[in-house]
Amino acid sequence: MFVVTLCAFPAAPPTAPSASKQLMNKMESSVGEWLRLIFSHVHFPMFVVAFSINITVNSAFIVLLNEIVLFTFPGHQVDVGYMGAVVLVMGVVCVFIVGKCLDWTKKYYLSSVIICGLGMVSVALFSAVVQFQKHISVVYVAVALIGATLTPFQGVAYEYAIEMTYPLPEGTSAGIMNMASQVLSIAVIVGMGVLISNRWIFAANWMMTGLTFLCVVLTAFVRPDLKRHKLDT
Repeated sequence: MFVVTLCAFPAAPPTAPSASKQLMNKMESSVGEWLRLIFSHVHFPMFVVAFSINITVNSAFIVLLNEIVLFTFPGHQVDVGYMGAVVLVMGVVCVFIVGKCLDWTKKYYLSSVIICGLGMVSVALFSAVVQFQKHISVVYVAVALIGATLTPFQGVAYEYAIEMTYPLPEGTSAGIMNMASQVLSIAVIVGMGVLISNRWIFAANWMMTGLTFLCVVLTAFVRPDLKRHKLDT
C-alpha cells in the first residue's frame, strides 16, 4: 500500500479545493519570513499562550491523576484507572460533537471562550471535590467533566489559529503551538510534581484552576478576523 500510494497518488490535487487553499499554494516564502508574518499578527502570540495553558493543564491532570486521587482516596488504584478511561472516552465524544458544531456555525471565538470557561469550572470542581468530598463517585463526575471540556479545545484552537494566520501554512502555526505547549507542560508538570512530593496536593490542584482562569482571560481578548472563512464564503 505504501509503494502504491507513493507511486500512484500525486502530492496534491491539480485543482485547489477552496479559494483559500489556492491562495496559499501561490505563496512562496522562507520559514523565517513565515515566522515574521505569523508573529506580526497581534492576537496569535496571546492565543499560543492560552492554547499552551490548556494543553499543559490537560497533560498535568492526566500525568498526576494517580497521585492526586490516591492522596485523598488511598487504596483506589483501580478507580484511578477507570477515571483515566472516562477522561479519554468523554474527550473523544466531545471532540466529535464540538467539531461538528464548529463546522456548522464557524463560531471560533464563542466556541473557544465557552470551552475554556467550562474547562475552568470543571478543574475548579475537581479541585474542590478532591479536597472536600469523601465519595469517590463524585470524583468520577468531576473527572468526566474535565475530559469533556479540556480535550475539545485543542481541535478548535488549531482551526482558530489557522484563521488568524491565514494565508500562511497551517503547519507553521500548528508547530509553534505544539512546541510552546510542550515546553510549558514540562515546566508545570515538574513544578506540580514538586508540590505533590511535598504533600501540597491541594495547592497543585488550585494551581491548575488558576491556570485555566488565565486561559479564559487570554482567550477572551483574542478577537481576530476570520480571514480564511471570509475568502471561502
